[in-house]
Amino acid sequence: MHDTLKEKLSGAFRLYQQLHPQATPWRITSGRRSLAQQAAEMAAMTPEQLRGLYCSGGVPSYVEELIQNMPLTPEKALHILANRTEGYISKHLFGAALDLAPSSIQDHQLFQNIIAQLGLRLLDERQNGIQCFHIADNSIPITIVRG
Repeated sequence: MHDTLKEKLSGAFRLYQQLHPQATPWRITSGRRSLAQQAAEMAAMTPEQLRGLYCSGGVPSYVEELIQNMPLTPEKALHILANRTEGYISKHLFGAALDLAPSSIQDHQLFQNIIAQLGLRLLDERQNGIQCFHIADNSIPITIVRG
C-alpha cells in the first residue's frame, strides 16, 4: 500500500473511532497486487462484473478480450492483460487502492463521510456482487503496470 493511502486510512480510522471508541480495526481484504494477482481476480469474474468494475469510462479492448475468451484461466487473463494496448487497469497495481470488508465497519454512513472528507474515493463493489469497499487515493499518480 502506498504510504499516502496508508496515512489517510489511518487518519480515517482515528476519526471514526472518535464517534465509535469500541470499533475494531477495519479488515483490509486486498491491497497492492501484481499483474498476475489482478489477472487471477479478473479471471474469476463474470462479464457483468468486469463491465461494472472496469468500464466506467468506456469499454477497454482488454475487457472485451477477457469476456470473449471466457471461461478464463488466470494464465490466459494474464496474457491478455500483459499484452493490452490500453495502459491503466487498477490502482491496486501500484498501491493506490485497497479493499475493506464492509462487515468490519459498523457505521457505513459515517465511514463514507470520512472517506470523502479525506479526499479518498469509495466504490461500493457489493452492487457488482463483490463484498468490499474499494478505497482509492486519486492524488497518487497513475502508474502503468505491464508485467
